[in-house]
Formats: sequence, structure tokens, C-alpha cells
Amino acid sequence: MKKILLFSSMLFIFNTVFGQVNFENKINIYDYDSLSVNIIYDDFDLDGDLDLIKHGTSSGNFLLQKNERGDFNTNPSKFLGSGINPIVSLDLNNDGFPDLITYKQYNTIGVLYNLQNDTFGEEQNVQSFNGSYTIHPIKVDYNSDGFMDLITINNNNDAYVLLNNQSGGLEPAEFLIPVGTFNYIHKIEDFDNDGDLDFYIWDYNELKIHLYDEDSDSFIQPTNLNATSSLESFGLIDLDGNGYKDILYMKNGAVWAKYFNFDAITEEFIVLNDLMVVDHIPFNTNYENNRSIYIENEGSGDYSVYVALLTTESHHNIYKFNIQNGVFSNAEIVLANFEINSFNLNQFNFLDLNNDSNLDFTFTSNFNENKMIFINNDINNPIDKTICIQQLVRPNDFSVIDMNGDGVNDICVGTQNGLGFFEKKTGGELSGMRNLIGVISNPNASTYTINHITDINNDGLGDVIDFMGGNYAKIYKNLGNDNFEFIQSISLTDNLTADIFFVDIDSDGFKDFLFSGRDEESRTVYNWSRNNNGNNFDDLQPLPINNGDNISSTSLAFADFNNDNQIDILDLSHYYKNNQWYTEVSILENQNGNLFASSVALFIGGDYGRGHIKTHDFDQDGDLDFFIYNTNPNPYYDTKFLFFKNDGNNNFESIVIEDLNIEDIEFYDGDGDGVNEIYAWNYTSYNNNVFYYTTTDYLSFSKVEIDSYSASYDFSDPNPRGDLLLYDYNNDGKKDLFIDNFSPFQGLISVYNNVSGTLDIEDIVNDNNLNQLQIYPNPFLHSISWNNQEGKIYDIELFSINGKSILKKTTSEKKLDLSFLTKGIYLFSLKNKSSNQKSVYKIIKE
Repeated sequence: MKKILLFSSMLFIFNTVFGQVNFENKINIYDYDSLSVNIIYDDFDLDGDLDLIKHGTSSGNFLLQKNERGDFNTNPSKFLGSGINPIVSLDLNNDGFPDLITYKQYNTIGVLYNLQNDTFGEEQNVQSFNGSYTIHPIKVDYNSDGFMDLITINNNNDAYVLLNNQSGGLEPAEFLIPVGTFNYIHKIEDFDNDGDLDFYIWDYNELKIHLYDEDSDSFIQPTNLNATSSLESFGLIDLDGNGYKDILYMKNGAVWAKYFNFDAITEEFIVLNDLMVVDHIPFNTNYENNRSIYIENEGSGDYSVYVALLTTESHHNIYKFNIQNGVFSNAEIVLANFEINSFNLNQFNFLDLNNDSNLDFTFTSNFNENKMIFINNDINNPIDKTICIQQLVRPNDFSVIDMNGDGVNDICVGTQNGLGFFEKKTGGELSGMRNLIGVISNPNASTYTINHITDINNDGLGDVIDFMGGNYAKIYKNLGNDNFEFIQSISLTDNLTADIFFVDIDSDGFKDFLFSGRDEESRTVYNWSRNNNGNNFDDLQPLPINNGDNISSTSLAFADFNNDNQIDILDLSHYYKNNQWYTEVSILENQNGNLFASSVALFIGGDYGRGHIKTHDFDQDGDLDFFIYNTNPNPYYDTKFLFFKNDGNNNFESIVIEDLNIEDIEFYDGDGDGVNEIYAWNYTSYNNNVFYYTTTDYLSFSKVEIDSYSASYDFSDPNPRGDLLLYDYNNDGKKDLFIDNFSPFQGLISVYNNVSGTLDIEDIVNDNNLNQLQIYPNPFLHSISWNNQEGKIYDIELFSINGKSILKKTTSEKKLDLSFLTKGIYLFSLKNKSSNQKSVYKIIKE
């Protein structure tokens, strides 16, 4: 017995004026050219936390990445300009807001004044200065007047000071000391406590100090401090309280302390002691020697000391020890193995980036063009983990799925060595690019991870498959919040395995893995791995195809073509036979895991070697149609864009939409007239052309331009160049258009916000006489029913919550299958054909 759920029906009047398809201008939400590991940290908006200025040496772009309470990805980085080289932040006009000092043309120091609204003014020249590629800037109040000055190194490797003139400029450069070729100023501090700043210089393999002599108003002969640790490894502190800075340095897997004093007789600085103070801090000397010492003054003579270093190959730790009244504690690991995969790490920084008074740790990587910025907030808290605020993502396929476990679908992209997603937030906004490193930080991950997204266990989260063609497929289950559990690795026996697909072959409700490869005769062969209820996967087994003599796949699509509740495969093959090229489409009918091929389209010629196939019930008659388009490496040679219309018996009529190469297509009724448009993207000689096709009879098509913009690609033969996505990210009932552009060293993701008009709906007073029909169940899972009387005929129509028509039908039945709908709220209209009385109900698909 069916349980009828009663509810209050709401009656609506529909003003049948359909909207127009309109998109706002393109907004770039991810751009490869915005990636850089050249970072300037400062509080540029004076909100109490450190922001980032990122500037690229190759692209010449520089951007502001704001810190919102410890979150750098709340909004995308703000583009500030190009062709400008900021080198250091310094408040030059003394308004409290950090300005940006720039350097250009090897001879000019400039400034970008902070306009106090997250932007900077035009570059203004400050003075000429003859440097080289960089002038190694250091900001310090050199003359103790309360204004920050600039220390620089010129092309003769001499250090100069440019004093702040206290009126928005810098005084002419004054010579200080010679630094030497390939040498660096390690630190500027008052070594001898005489009130003047002294210079610590890293001179090849030893540390030297240039002491300022007030009597001669110059620097005396540099003193060799006899410490031979690398540049990042020196810590300076007065350990014994005698008024002279001592040195902490690394040697032989331990921290050593060199204590200094002044000999009044010889008038020279002497070493009182050179002692190992903390043992058992191993570091790898043969691979990567980046390491850093940071000293935190706790007050009352107490210090906490942190040492970040590579301990063994591909393993980084941060050690911590304390100093109390000159006594050293043992070292303990406070952050274990913060290294990500096998990337090179550099630019170690100890900072408080989330403004919680706890010490954070940042580092960067630029291995194989993977420009990444990492943060571990509160390194003393073992629960916290390393997060990524910038990662190179080579955008390709979009995936709409929940990636972070908050129950809301996100927009995920990513291929090699990068996973990123745009978090869908409350209020219909998108975050900036958020990064997932939980896979590549797993010790089982490959060095050059190729990421694919699918839900293997039906928990609604996007799991990750690391697929390396011809070798293996590694499976990582998404636990939410960037936690991924390695499940297993599936070995691929066929070295020619080229692609992976996710399809429920055995019809048990879980997606299996389908692998395609080539045999000796260049024909496509398939192997598959069974998904065991989302727990694990079986070893590979062949997927037999009967009557598939000419299977040479260039593209696959998956759908149930014969309505037997089993997923069939639609295969597009392009092959050479009898001195001719053929393009053939076959339906591989799934019969309990065995595939039976039948050809449904065959034609000679047409260069579909880069062909793609997509299925969709485009004409909304209940039968699946398909489309064929081609990504041609030669933008000057076009291939026909084809629509194959199904007559209901899997006989297909071929219709030419346009003679044009197509990168990708999507379908959507954007104007609410009940007929889908075809949204498409075409690339021609550095131009991306975005448009859609409309039709009224499904035979002829009109083309409407959306946008055209320039883009270049590094690959001479890319396949594909990216992806299209239609997705309502802001919950306004209209799907927005996303596009990504892909190439090995470029990447751009953009969105066109849909501002189309929609069907108007006006509420009117409920009429109880119209409530005789009852809709059940509501909410529903698959279908709805109503208590129809015998002989009654109804015009039924289904609308989105915003009034867009989805389905129209005249029926005398009492039930409607709505399993094709996604979860959400819809409006269901029933009109009695004899009385013309209409009721409209709000129904909910679960």
C-alpha cells in the first residue's frame, strides 16, 4: 500500500516570456602566469597579518595574495601589473603602509607607492644604481633615525647604503664595504654592542665580520669568525652574556656554539670556546643542503631554537631545542617529514602567518616548473599539517564533486603533479584555487603523478587515481580535509596501455576501471579491474568484445543505449583499411560484462584522428543521440562537427552542424525555451572562440558568439587543449560557463557568469478547490504519482525552481519517471485538458 504524503500545494501564474542567454565578461580565476615563488612578506593592508607579493621573473607579473585570518585562498590573487620587478617592501613615504621598491634595467631603483586600497601606484624612478641581475636588497634602520633605509650591492660586489630622506625618497648611495664575488651579507647586527651596526659576510666557505669603527667612521679589517656552516645555518646570540654575539652553526650532524670575547691587550676578538652543544641532528650532505636556524627570544635569557633541514634523502624534519641561562636541552622533532614528494625545497621562513602568536613555517618548491608555496601553521602543534597555498595545476578535465568533505560539490581540476579545486561557499561564491597535496605527499605516490578524479566507494567524495600509462594505477580514497588513504596499486601488464576510464561494467552500482591499449596490429584492446564495493579492486582481466574487428578507438562514451540497466560503450574508431581512412562508430552492448559490437555509423575520409564522441538526449525524445567533433592540431584545417540523431531504434541520422574544429561541447537550455543549446569552444591560430548553437528543428543550427580571446599553447599537437563545464556555482538557478586552457607550461581557468533572464513566476493565493490532486511521494527518489481519475487527460510540465521548462508531456497515466533529475526543488504543473484547470506543486528530488 502506498503512503500518500499530504502537503499544501502552491499555485503559481507563469508569465511565458522566455529569457535570453547572456554571460558577463570572462573572469580569470586561475592563471599559470600568477604563479611564482618569488615572495615578499609584509602587512600591505595593515590588518594585522602578513600578506604576499608574488612576482614572476619570467612572466614579469606581480600579484597581491591577501591573508584573511590565516587563509590565503579566500579570494584569488589580485593582479597588480606586469613588466615590474619588486625586490623588497619598504615604507618610503612614511604613511605606515609598506611600499614596494623595484629594480629595473640594471640601473634604476624605483618605487610603487601603496595606495592603501590593495593596489599600488605607477612605478616611479627613485635614483640610478648600477647593479647586476639583482642587487640583494636588505632593509634596516641603518642610522637609527626611525626610518627604514636600504642596503644594496652593486655590479662590483660592493655594499652601499641608501638612506631614507624622510620625505618619500632615498639619499644617494654611500659606499660601505666590499662584499666579494658570490658572497652574501648574512646578517646586519651590532656584534660588539657599541651602538653601531656591523656586517656578517658569508665569504665562500667561512663567516667574516666587518666591524664599524666610530673613530675612523669606517669599517675595520674584517674578522674571520672561523665558522664553516652554510649561509642559512648561522644563529647569532649572546650565549654567555658578556656583551658579544656568539654563533650557533651546523657541523657533523650537530649544533655547535662558538663563544667570543674581546682581548683588550691585543685589541682583537678571540674565541673563548668552540663546543658541540646539541647532538643528534643529522643532515644529508650529499643531496640538498638547504637548512635554516631560527632563534626565538622567550625573554629572561631563555630561547627556543628551531633547525629545519634535510635529514636523509627525501626526508625533512624540524628540530627544536631550548636554551635556559646558557644551558642547552636535547633536540626533539616538532615537525616530521614536511617534504612533499621529491621536490626541491627552499626559501625556508619562520613566520606567524595566521596571526595567532604561534610560530608558522613556510617553504617553497620550483622543481620541474612546479611553483608551490607551503605553510605549516603552528609547527609546535603535532595535529597541524603542511598545507599548500599555491600549487601548479595543469588544468584539463573538470570534475564537479565534493573534494573537501563538507557535503557541497566543488569544481576540481588537475592533471600532472597538481590537484586543485574551487570550493563552493555559502552565498554562492567561489574560493580561490585550493590545493590538495594529500596524494603527492603520500610515500606511495609517483614522482610525476597523473591525477584522475572519481568516486570509487559512493560516499560522495572525489577519490584520486594516480594513473601512469603502461605501468600502474594507484588508488587513494578521499577521507576529506586533504586526507587521502592509499588503497592499492594495480599493475598493468600491457606496456601499451594508454588510457583509463571509470564505468560500472558489472552493473553492481560501483565504478570499475577500464583500461585501453593497443595490440600488435594497432587495434584497441580492453582490460578491466572489478570494484569490490568500494573496498578494493581485482587484478586485471580482459574485457571481451565480440564482432569488434575494426575497434581502433580514439574516443569512448558511456551510456545505457538499450535500456537494460547496463552501461554500454559507444566507440569512435579511426583506422586505415584498403588504402583509405575510415571513421566508424560502434555500440558495444554490455551483456553481463561481455561486449557485443554493432556498427551504427561508418564513413570514409574526414580526419578524425583527434576525434571525440559525446552522448546526450539532445532532442529530449527519450533516446540517446551522439556528437562527433575533432581537435585538429592544424587550426587552419577544419573537420565537420556532426550530430547523430537517434530515431528510437538506435538508427542514427547524420547532421552537419558546422565545418569546424571543436575542442569541447556541453548542453544546456540557457534561455528556458525547452530546447537545449550546444555550447562549444574552438581554437584557431592563438584565438579561443567560445559560442553556442541554437536550433528549433534539430536539423539546422544558428551560431551565437559568446567571446573570443587570445591564448597560446606550448604543445604543437595538444589533445585536448582543455575542457568546458556548465555548472551553477552561485545557486541562482542558471548554469555558468567555465573553460580551462591547458598546455605543459601554461594554464588558464575562466568563468562566464550567467546573467540570462528567466521565466517569471508570481505567487497567488491558494485555491482549495485545486487541491483535489495529491502528489506522492514528496520528497521522492525516482518517480512521482498522482490520484488521477479514469479517463482524465493532463498536460504536464516540469520546471526548475526558477521557472525554466525541463519537460512537457500529455498523458492519461498516473505516474512520471523523474530519475534523470538531479537532487533539488522543482515545480510540477498539471493541467486538466477538459476543464483547463491547472495546479502547480513544489516537489523535491532526494
